[in-house]
Amino acid sequence: MGRRVCSREFKLEAVKLVQERGMGLGQAARDRESAQRDSTPTRSSA
Repeated sequence: MGRRVCSREFKLEAVKLVQERGMGLGQAARDRESAQRDSTPTRSSA
């Protein structure tokens, strides 16, 4: 598996979570990734 490419916005939100909530960077990134995945509409298979 290759390296993940994250948007600038994604990275800034992850850093914000680390600073405000004191969570680790890895956990913040996973939380952001999960939120991003949940808000992205899935394509219907037709």
